[in-house]
Amino acid sequence: MSKTVYRQVSLMNINHLTIFYAVAEEGSLSQAAERLKITASGVSQRLADLERSLDTRLFDRTSKGMRPTDAGKLLHDYARRLFKLEAEACRALADLKQLNQGKLTLGATPLVGTYLLPELLARFRQEYPCVEVQLVIAGTDLLVEQLQADTLDLVLSEDTSSHYDDNVQSTEFAQDELVAIVAPQHPLVGQTSVSLLTFCHEPLVLPEIGLPLRSLLDRLFAAHELDMRPSMVLGNIEAIKRVVAAGGGVAIVPQMSILHEVQSGQLAILPLSVPLERCQIYHIQISHRYFGQAAAAFLPLLCKDIDR
Repeated sequence: MSKTVYRQVSLMNINHLTIFYAVAEEGSLSQAAERLKITASGVSQRLADLERSLDTRLFDRTSKGMRPTDAGKLLHDYARRLFKLEAEACRALADLKQLNQGKLTLGATPLVGTYLLPELLARFRQEYPCVEVQLVIAGTDLLVEQLQADTLDLVLSEDTSSHYDDNVQSTEFAQDELVAIVAPQHPLVGQTSVSLLTFCHEPLVLPEIGLPLRSLLDRLFAAHELDMRPSMVLGNIEAIKRVVAAGGGVAIVPQMSILHEVQSGQLAILPLSVPLERCQIYHIQISHRYFGQAAAAFLPLLCKDIDR
């Protein structure tokens, strides 16, 4: 590091940078002063001190407010990252305390969020009653975007088909069987083995293209050289189950999604003569990012007592 650069860095203390960042965020000396609870003249004086120490103009003073120069825009980007890191450090230190407070923010796909997580979240709540839990249910791509933006602690999904950045790490923690389902009164119920071809001659209800389950089924049918012509395409598993239970067709779904309906006699599982693919379920996180205490406490619970 040159002497000139070192001198500039040494003169740019955190107080100066805090004031600069407030002005850049607010676009106004008075609003920055209100945000920092100091006088506008104090903000102006310290900003001038910073510009003088760096020998660089950081803002153009206009009638509409403070407009960052190119140097100001550059410093604003570095300051944003620095204060984000500072906030992360504060969270990390706070998390060293017992989990008598805190927040766990999870993202999950509809399958995982609807059928796998509710019981686990109830158990987590019993063990850590003071931790606030927030669950966002959406598609994997949107959830990973929120994970990268640091608004989610962890994403749970059965889909890792997209190509994410190298810092996005996915780890399988569970699997679930795919099962063929029909209404209890269906003529195939009671047979000891049903061929996939026979099953697919029935009115087939499929999930819409783009859903992870549809990708699994497309691979299954292609492996057995079956050209599928669904009688119905629906946007979620709940709708598929209800149509099948009403006698509107047959379907293949993850077993976790139909446990209640099978136990209550609303749906029946057919024994197919060919093995079906298993549905892998992953937890997705950002590599090398500090893992909060709440998320660290939730992860072992997530992997406990789940059939792998």
